[in-house]
Amino acid sequence: MDCFVTAAAFELDAQAKVLTVANAAHVPGMLRTACDGLVSLVGHASGVALGMGANTRYLDERYDLNAGDVLVLMTDGVLEAMEPDLLSMSAVKRLLAEAAYGGREAHQLLLNNLAECCQGRATDDMTLVTLEVISESRVETESHLARAS
Repeated sequence: MDCFVTAAAFELDAQAKVLTVANAAHVPGMLRTACDGLVSLVGHASGVALGMGANTRYLDERYDLNAGDVLVLMTDGVLEAMEPDLLSMSAVKRLLAEAAYGGREAHQLLLNNLAECCQGRATDDMTLVTLEVISESRVETESHLARAS
């Protein structure tokens, strides 16, 4: 039996306002920049799932952050519940772009949509973490974890 696992590592340097990501085929994060409101995927080009090949190397991706930027991290259970197009992630991107007032609003909007999509029937573990860069050295975090029964 072949086994593999997806994983992502996110390192946040709050002082330097730099996010470094290495991703092993996990759901990429999403970053909404405060300056233009654009939503982009972060950590999408790093590498294959863990266990898929010997001596696999993973690329670090670096992102400069600014006050007001919002980062959303999720597991595949969240994405699969909310998203008809898993590759483009367009529904989740649209929701994040609509949440104009920061990380807490974005987190609540995503949770509300997730609850509406699932209607209490989770089929996979779900984790949702939202971070907002508040100032040069402060990051605010919201998180939610739901387990499938």
